[in-house]
Amino acid sequence: MAYLGTPIDTTNQFQSLQGKRFSGDASTTAFTLDVAPSSTLDIEVFVENVRQDPNSAYSLSGTTLTFSAAPPSGTNNIYVVHQAKAVGTIDPPATESVAKTFTSGVTSSTTDNSDNLTLISTDDDANSGPNLRLYRNSSSPGDSDVLGQIDFEGRNDNSEDIVSARIQAITQDVTDGTEDGRLTINTIMDGTERIRINCHSGGITFRNDDEKMRIDSDGDVGIGTTSPSKRLHIKDTGSVNAKHVVLRVENADTGDSASGLEFITNRGSTAGSTKIYGAPEDGSGTASLQFIGANHFFRNQADSSNYLAINSNGRITRHQSTTSGHLNLLGEVGSSSKAIVFAHVGNGSEVGSITTGSSSTAYNTSSDYRLKENVDYNFDATTRLKQLKPARFNFITDETNTLVDGFLAHEVSSIVPEAITGTHNEVQVWEEGEELPEGVSVGDNKLDDKGNTIPVYQGIDQSKLVPLLVKTIQELEARITALEE
Repeated sequence: MAYLGTPIDTTNQFQSLQGKRFSGDASTTAFTLDVAPSSTLDIEVFVENVRQDPNSAYSLSGTTLTFSAAPPSGTNNIYVVHQAKAVGTIDPPATESVAKTFTSGVTSSTTDNSDNLTLISTDDDANSGPNLRLYRNSSSPGDSDVLGQIDFEGRNDNSEDIVSARIQAITQDVTDGTEDGRLTINTIMDGTERIRINCHSGGITFRNDDEKMRIDSDGDVGIGTTSPSKRLHIKDTGSVNAKHVVLRVENADTGDSASGLEFITNRGSTAGSTKIYGAPEDGSGTASLQFIGANHFFRNQADSSNYLAINSNGRITRHQSTTSGHLNLLGEVGSSSKAIVFAHVGNGSEVGSITTGSSSTAYNTSSDYRLKENVDYNFDATTRLKQLKPARFNFITDETNTLVDGFLAHEVSSIVPEAITGTHNEVQVWEEGEELPEGVSVGDNKLDDKGNTIPVYQGIDQSKLVPLLVKTIQELEARITALEE
């Protein structure tokens, strides 16, 4: 084996590379060498042609070689060979200015953490340098030839040599004029070497046990797919109900920065951008969707005329171009077209709608006889109606104090309960599943910034009073008719 550095000085107590043999007797553990090696790694020891572990099978003290267990009996069955470097204390020079060619392996050893090999170029031009060339001069090159590799090797806890990582250059196609090459970075996982990064003619793939991501020859990126069809193609292989998050955009800044995506179009006068933010720029943490540009459309790809639009004034339209209000809806074709339909979450059936005619709008709640039971036409409406307390009032937030006619919800709830939503004097409380502040329990009142409870206001549907009014009029009509007779 060749020696890299100053040639061996035979006048300085250097031993030739010929080995030393001993005969074991099953009891002797110490044997004397001709020259003291610098460490156990500077020699290789074989017993019965089996290489011994330098970390556990033997130790050195000067020229004394001591085995941890006595070798078995045999003639010349112990063989000690010195490594390729001289068994003395000579060091190679710091620099080597003479070009050298070695026809066998070269080993450079250090006893500390200093560099084993340094390549220096003093050229002042713009060309590459220093250069390291790994050249396989094969007389019969073929596809999948390994042209060279760099191993990162160490030992495991069982004193076995393990390649933890490896870089390989491989021929993919050696055809003249269409040559392709491949470069892989491998690491050991669970005791098995696996390709982690594979650079090849079809692109770049990133792997674990199997392929996880690839960049193909067109620059398209695929995650979870080996054939990306878009610039970024993410495929989730989870089950239908797994609800996997396939893309997460996160900003680690705890200040006022937002996380999001930006989509930019460059199409003449219609150029613009759409931004989707995970939080507004004021850092409040509330999710938001921000559009920047002119009008924005949500279209059905099969029918581009069927769309929902948000114009530059923030007005929303559905299937029409005019925007006279903040929400503009066009009903379906027909004399009584449904602009909005309401369905119950329990069974999904329709329970109400807002319909449009050619010049009118109707607000409808379900009233089909097939939905009802226990129908009773004989009840006292007048007595209940007389309990109602119509009033005039103004709303506190109305700075003009304009008086309006109406009812107080809690005064109606006991008379026509179906007309009222909410509970008298209800306030917000902490509920199960919410993140509770310290010292707060489920059911406790929520408080605003001033320490006051937060009201949940009651509402009234005054149209629910119409049946009572109609029945009262009928009862009055009957009494008047009886008096007239």
